[in-house]
Amino acid sequence: MEQKPKPAPRVKSEAELIEERLRSADAAVRAAAVEEIKVIAVERPGMLADNFPKRWAPALMQNEMDAEVESLALVALLAKPGDLMVVSDAQRVRTSAAMAQGRHDEALSLAKGLYNVTSLRGTEGAIDLVSECLAGARAKDEPRVVRRFKRQQVAGASPPVTGALPATMSVTPTVSATPTTEPSMMADSTPTSAPTMSVEDDLGENILKSIQVDPTPYEQALHRLSNSTSFRDLMARGNLLLLSDRASEALVCFELAYDLAKDKDLIVATEAIARAIRAQDGVVGRANAYIVSLQNP
Repeated sequence: MEQKPKPAPRVKSEAELIEERLRSADAAVRAAAVEEIKVIAVERPGMLADNFPKRWAPALMQNEMDAEVESLALVALLAKPGDLMVVSDAQRVRTSAAMAQGRHDEALSLAKGLYNVTSLRGTEGAIDLVSECLAGARAKDEPRVVRRFKRQQVAGASPPVTGALPATMSVTPTVSATPTTEPSMMADSTPTSAPTMSVEDDLGENILKSIQVDPTPYEQALHRLSNSTSFRDLMARGNLLLLSDRASEALVCFELAYDLAKDKDLIVATEAIARAIRAQDGVVGRANAYIVSLQNP
């Protein structure tokens, strides 16, 4: 019986080969791979954005190359600021790299940027990362700061009694974006069914709002996008504004993008508006209420 020929082995992609070299036991091979990535960052930043946060960064951090990870993750983010997955993954990597270097205040600032920009579904993960950074930056002087932050987030996850939402859209989209789940709580914390309250009323000043963000890394990219009015560039500018902690300006960009949006872009723009509302408030309740208001007009 004639045997069928064996299929040709799959040819590994350039990105896979670089990852293999980054994980090599040979330090010289790893160093050469890092230099190759640096060339890609200059010549093909789009490729860096597609591969660095999830594929190459973990291999570099495994070898304690945290400074290189942090700087390359920023290049990746700025290469595709309109791609929310790239932006969120790169910002998470930057935060982890800063923590690994013991720069806890800077890590906390970056974690707030992630909270501002991430998807609604990513809110809980961002809360966990902010909590970890708070523990490193402030817990020594404020032992209960993490617990208080988490309680504020739970209290603020309920729809507010008052609070303006963006103006009703002239056309209500078919919204598939879903409100974020309420943040998880520590075992000894207030139940998630706690009455709706202003964060400042019962739990002190909103901790998230007390975290300062350095907008410098995003300024040049924002300047380049300042006069652009395309949907993609408005989304990119809005994301960079959220990372800069300029939520109200981001909201304006996302509302303009919504006016241009068609089909699936309507869903993207709608959630972006909700993300900006979350960043304005430092809690997710009003953003949830906005999404629900469009699902139940």
